[in-house]
Amino acid sequence: MPLNLDTYFEKDVDERQVQTSFNFELIKEQLPKVTIFTSDESAHLKDLQKIFRQHLAEMSENEYKKEMERLGIDLSWKSSQIEGNTYSLLETERLLRESKTASGKTKEEAVMLLNHKDTLCFILDNSDYKF
Repeated sequence: MPLNLDTYFEKDVDERQVQTSFNFELIKEQLPKVTIFTSDESAHLKDLQKIFRQHLAEMSENEYKKEMERLGIDLSWKSSQIEGNTYSLLETERLLRESKTASGKTKEEAVMLLNHKDTLCFILDNSDYKF
């Protein structure tokens, strides 16, 4: 929706101009119409996915759990770091494995990391989920 920065922060702005919720239908309608990759890139990604699935099939359940735990730690740390989180990788690992917060860090930083981990767990546990 168009946004007028000159009036956006005024107190008397018409409330209809301010988006108060996310339109999930937009994703369902627009995302299938968007081409992000070329056909060559898409084919390459499909080949890589096939290789990845082969490697997954060869893993033991224990190996898979360890790989996903490592992914969860790395992804949570890097995603949170992008958002300004100051936890180190080792502090993140300790928080996610042992539930021990790092001294001198805010509660919000710990919650951010735990939320990233919970999100990844949800995605892995609910691969067929459709919203």
